Amino acid sequence: MTLGEQMLLDTYRALHDGPYWDSTLLIITYDEHGGCFDHVPAQWGATPPDATAGEYGFDFTRFGPRVPTILVSPLIPAGSVSGCRRGRRRSITRRCWRRWNGGSVWIRSPSAMLRRRMSVQR
Repeated sequence: MTLGEQMLLDTYRALHDGPYWDSTLLIITYDEHGGCFDHVPAQWGATPPDATAGEYGFDFTRFGPRVPTILVSPLIPAGSVSGCRRGRRRSITRRCWRRWNGGSVWIRSPSAMLRRRMSVQR
């Protein structure tokens, strides 16, 4: 077991054994593809940006590999798989932020800016 897998297991167990498990959604997503999650090869049929062939004759008609996202919750039926074909990872964060009235994601808090200014060596 890798350190990342151990961290996920520890996080899951802490949530599962906690008092709020019945209303919890654990979102696990990655910033890279690979691993043993995806069993489907990348699809063909993308529309190339132009007719120029890329390096080694690559024609940009193949979609890139999928990046796994795993949702864990007692509210999701066991063994279910989403029919979602494509999505953006940042849309998860944006959706959650908007759902709970988080305001702008991009505005830094005053305390974070103050901490940064105080820690800059001159």
